[in-house]
Amino acid sequence: MLKYKNKCTFAEQYGRAGRIINANSPELAFISAMSRDDADAAASMFHETKLFGAPPVVDAPHGRFTGRKAIKEFAEGWLGSFRASNAFVVPVVQTTAGGRSATEMVVGFNIGGEYLRIPMIAVADLRNGGHADEIRIYFHYLMAPGFKAYRPPIYQPSFNIHGEYSLLTGSFGEYYRCLHERDLDSMLAVFNKDICYGGYAPEETHPLRKNYATIREEYERIMSRVPAVETVRFETVIDDGITGIIEWTLVVTDLGRKKYDRVYQAGIAAYERGPDEKLISVRICDYMDHEDDIDPELRSKIVAENAKYEFLAKLPTPAAEGLLTQAK
Repeated sequence: MLKYKNKCTFAEQYGRAGRIINANSPELAFISAMSRDDADAAASMFHETKLFGAPPVVDAPHGRFTGRKAIKEFAEGWLGSFRASNAFVVPVVQTTAGGRSATEMVVGFNIGGEYLRIPMIAVADLRNGGHADEIRIYFHYLMAPGFKAYRPPIYQPSFNIHGEYSLLTGSFGEYYRCLHERDLDSMLAVFNKDICYGGYAPEETHPLRKNYATIREEYERIMSRVPAVETVRFETVIDDGITGIIEWTLVVTDLGRKKYDRVYQAGIAAYERGPDEKLISVRICDYMDHEDDIDPELRSKIVAENAKYEFLAKLPTPAAEGLLTQAK
């Protein structure tokens, strides 16, 4: 019987009978190959170049790896970066649309005979023949000792413009409208009565939220900062009509940078619609509210670099300035 180092109910909470998962989808095949310590198979997910000549890329909490040689070296160090001798992969949800595929999974790392289970999302920009131009891997730094509380932005967004809501449909789009217009009551109406929030951070410190009272508390906290202190600029959308995956940049306003030392970061979230089209699940993987865990010297450097982007948020009416005092 396997011994586990941590509580992790991600697969049990979000796995459902009837889900279709393609084991050969490159993002899942890539993680699976690395977890069985087969760097050659992992690197084979990529051509020598992307479709129009640029080198392939893997972006992970470990860093950004460009070109097949660097990707293979990353794959060779995968198990070692978690201090593991081997690992297993349990795919939970796979969402494929618009030329991309995302697999949410749990990876169990064997560390001294006990398995550390880490929920992850891997996203692939797809090529024909089971290949990828780029793969991006997300997991929470608190789940894996030795990782930093900072994930640099992957994309260079239009910092003064939120994502176009027309790219999102139904409850998915309404969620983002409510978030950036600080419309809490309408936000709660987006959720199904069986809503479950969470899963990517450690359950010991970030328990799943499963009722309106705790959900309201969570979004009161989030909306105390969005959009005045920071906004969520979505960069890619993978939506199969049931599950929607968004990769995004946490964009910090001038107020957020100058008053609270917030920093730009990369993040991702999964949203799942229920039978009534309302959201039954929100699964966010980001490092929001953990900026104080960033090394102070690094954080100061990042804040200084962010200063080249001037961004004044367009606040809802009324601006609710009093909420800003709760932001830190």
